[in-house]
Amino acid sequence: MEWFSKLKNVKVLYLGRWKKSASHHIEVESGEFLKGLRSMNFIRFFSLQGISRITKLPDSVCKLSSLRILDLRACHNLEMLPDGIGSLKRLTHLDISGCYLLEYLPKGIALLSELLLLKGFVVGDSISADSHTFGELLKLSKLRKLGIYTNAKVFPTDEEEGTLRQFKKLQKLTIVWGRWSRWPC
Repeated sequence: MEWFSKLKNVKVLYLGRWKKSASHHIEVESGEFLKGLRSMNFIRFFSLQGISRITKLPDSVCKLSSLRILDLRACHNLEMLPDGIGSLKRLTHLDISGCYLLEYLPKGIALLSELLLLKGFVVGDSISADSHTFGELLKLSKLRKLGIYTNAKVFPTDEEEGTLRQFKKLQKLTIVWGRWSRWPC
């Protein structure tokens, strides 16, 4: 972690796998090393794609004020994003697709006013009063691409459909229905 903390001028940090194949699996002992991110003030692109055993993104990620792209896809053990994620004011891309243990998104997501792409938005049973609701997505007025995961038998509901129709800049919508063990079906 000491070595990691010394990387102050890094703009791109790609720790995840480069290949899409699940056979190229990366496993870490813990996410403790991520606390060293707090000193990386210039980082614009950060990827943990395909890394397992990281269950929660540390609050230090929320201090990356220059961050534009956060790629967490296929972090299969990721269960929580930090509540302060809304402080990433410059974030334009957030990919959490394939994070099937992530049951909700914190309300701070609605503060990401520059967000153009959001993949992996979860529509399901919320486990926290701090979770983001589908209607709050309307605050993301620049959103062009939206990927949704749901276990609902009927999706979208009339209310959710009305919300989807209000996105003026949305160009691509992907909805995936699934059945994950943590969600009652």
